[in-house]
Amino acid sequence: MNPQTHAKQLVFPSQLGWMGLIISSDELARTQIEYLTFGHPTAELAEQAVAHGSLTKSVLARQRLELDHKTDPELRDWIGRLQEFASGRFADLSLLRLNLGSLSNFGRQVIEACRNVSWGETASYGELARRVGSPAASRAVGGVMARNRHPLVVPCHRIIASNGALVGFSAPEGTQMKKRLLHNERSRD
Repeated sequence: MNPQTHAKQLVFPSQLGWMGLIISSDELARTQIEYLTFGHPTAELAEQAVAHGSLTKSVLARQRLELDHKTDPELRDWIGRLQEFASGRFADLSLLRLNLGSLSNFGRQVIEACRNVSWGETASYGELARRVGSPAASRAVGGVMARNRHPLVVPCHRIIASNGALVGFSAPEGTQMKKRLLHNERSRD
């Protein structure tokens, strides 16, 4: 994220705990997500996670966004979709724009391939590597997933080990949260 970008932070409750967003505008003045965090037991912990994930802490500290009737309708829709998803019901998150500018071409390909893993489905790191044309790059795919700044929207919880094991999830509660998310999806197809 460019330090001169006017970023804002927002925290809100969900059934997966408090979520936090960093949002900014792209060159066309469209809202995009810079960072998403979830699973926090309090608003304060979500705010701390947002601050930790921020590349522009001083800007964010001065530009907190309050969710109210004046909030941009598109952003309200996005928050509604995230809350719907958190409740275990299908919500189309493909409309949420993401800032992927800091990623390499390979990283962007991996993120897009992950976004194409459907609700209730899983794919292995190796399978994702094959989908982006780099079949020997499963470890590199794992690295991209480990640095995912947009969990849920980029459903890295759907990416598993080749033996089916649930590995590597940085959200609060770790692989237990991954298991919970997959269970929610599979039980509500």
